[in-house]
Amino acid sequence: MSIEHEIKKAIEDSVEEMGQDDSVSRQIIAWLEAINKNTLSDSDKAQRLELIYESIKVQNYDED
Repeated sequence: MSIEHEIKKAIEDSVEEMGQDDSVSRQIIAWLEAINKNTLSDSDKAQRLELIYESIKVQNYDED
């Protein structure tokens, strides 16, 4: 089963709004679809999640 178009759009919009590369939304969507299809082992899930974490740019905010 594929994830709903509205969920994909929300992920894409959120990733864009946060200034992340669009590859992040593609990775998240692919990861969720693979989980939904139950085609990933636990180690595969963890590896994909790690790749997503590595793709995300984190901004440091000064605490004033």
